[in-house]
Amino acid sequence: MSEADTRVAAILRGPNGPHVAAFFDYDGTLIDGFSATSFLRGAIPLPRLARAALGRGPLPLARLLAAHLLGEPADRDIRFAHEAARRAGAGMSEDELAAVAARVFTERIAARLRPQLWALVQAHRRAGHRVAVVTAATRWQVEPLAASLGVDDVLCSPSAAEPLRGEAKAVAVLDYALRHEIDLAASHAYADSGDDVPFLEVCGRPCAVAPRPALARAAAERGWPILRPDPKPGTGPVAAARTLAAWSGTAAGVGTALGLAAAGLDRREAAEFGMALASRACLELAGVRVSVQGAEHLRTRPALYLFNHQSWLDVAVMARLLRRDYTGFAKHELARLPGLGDFGRMFEVVFIDRGATAEASDFLRPVLDLLARGVSVAVAPEGTRSPTPMPGPFHKGAFLAARKARVPLVPVVIRNSGRLMPRGGKTVHAGRIDVVLHPPIDPAAWPLGQFTRHIEELRDLYLSTLTTGEGCR
Repeated sequence: MSEADTRVAAILRGPNGPHVAAFFDYDGTLIDGFSATSFLRGAIPLPRLARAALGRGPLPLARLLAAHLLGEPADRDIRFAHEAARRAGAGMSEDELAAVAARVFTERIAARLRPQLWALVQAHRRAGHRVAVVTAATRWQVEPLAASLGVDDVLCSPSAAEPLRGEAKAVAVLDYALRHEIDLAASHAYADSGDDVPFLEVCGRPCAVAPRPALARAAAERGWPILRPDPKPGTGPVAAARTLAAWSGTAAGVGTALGLAAAGLDRREAAEFGMALASRACLELAGVRVSVQGAEHLRTRPALYLFNHQSWLDVAVMARLLRRDYTGFAKHELARLPGLGDFGRMFEVVFIDRGATAEASDFLRPVLDLLARGVSVAVAPEGTRSPTPMPGPFHKGAFLAARKARVPLVPVVIRNSGRLMPRGGKTVHAGRIDVVLHPPIDPAAWPLGQFTRHIEELRDLYLSTLTTGEGCR
C-alpha cells in the first residue's frame, strides 16, 4: 500500500461528518507546479499577455517564467501574476472568462492534477467532511478543477484584491470555520510552501505535501507528517523514444492484421492477432506494467466489460485483458481513416457518431448482434475520456444492451492510466497501471424503476476503487 493509500485509509477510519473540514492549497499541492503561467498562456492571446506583463518591465516577467520552471514562486511573483491576469482579463465578460477557464482546465491544468491528492479529496468527501480549496490563485484558475473534484467551496483571491497568502489565508480559514461550525482541531490542511505555515497551524491535522525547503524545515520542527506524491513523469528524450517505439509497435500490429487478412486468413482471427500484437508492443515498448486483480472474471463470456476511460492507454489495457472474442466502440471519424478504418471493420468495432441524433435501437442493434454471436463488448459508459480520475456520468445505453441481451456486466476499474498518458497528451510515460475486475453483475435483476439508482451505485464502486486502491497490488 502506498503512502497516499495509507493516508486515505486513515481518513476513512477517522472522525466523519461535516463538522470536520479538509483544506487544500492549489498550486504545488493539488497540482504540480505553478498554474498562473499555464492559465495566462492558455487564456490570453500572446500579444495581449505580453503587453500586460511587460507593463512593469522585463524583470518581473523573467521571474514569473522562472517560477513556472521551478514551481516555487515568491510573494512578488504571485503578486505580479495576479496583476498580469487582472490587466489582461480586463474587458472580458464573465461568460467569456468562464469559457476560457473551462478550456484551459481541460487542455493544460487537468493533466497536472496529482492522482494521490485527488484520492485524498475523494476520501474526505466519502467521510462526509467539508472540503475547500484555499489559494492565492483567482477563481478562474481554480473553479473548473474544484468542480471536477466535487469540493464544497473555493476560498481564493478576488480579482481586485490582494492575493490570499500567508496570514490572510489562515484568517480566511478561521472565518470559514466560524461560519460553518467547523472543529478545526479535528480538521485537515494540506500545503507545499513556507508561506503556508500559518494556514497549516490553524488545523489540528496539517500535512506538508511535496514541501519546499522552508516548509520542510517547519514540518520537521513541528513534527508534521510529510506526503511525497509521485513526481510528474518526465518528457525528455527517453520518454520520446519510448513513445515513438510504442506507436510504431502499434502500427506494426495493425499492419500485420491487414496483411494476414489480405493473405486469406479469417478476418476476425487476423484482427485479434494484430490487436494482441499491437497492445503488447504499445505497453511493453513504452515501459508500462499492468497489474491485474480479479482476472478470474475474464472467463465470463459473452459479457459487456465496462471500463473507466481517461487515456488512450485504456484501449491497450483492455486488449491485453480480453485477447479473444471481443470488440469495442470507436468514434465514427476513425472509420474513414485508411488502414485504421479497415482494421476496425475487421475487428467488428461499433463506430458511434456522438453528434448524431440516432434512435437508441440504432445503437443497440449491432451490440445485441455481437453478443448473440458470443462476442463480448468493451465499452466506456462515460462515452468519452475524462480529464481527471473522476469518472464522468454513466450513460444508460450499455446497461440497456446487457439487460436486453441477458448477459452480465463486468466492472473493470483502471487506475493510473491518465498519469502515464493524460487526455490530450502525446507522450506515453513508463510506469504501472493497476486494474481491478469486480464480480459480474446481472442487470436483468434490476427493476426498471430503480435502473438509474443501480447505475449510480455502480459508478460509486468505480469511485471507491479509484480512491482507496482496494484490490490493487
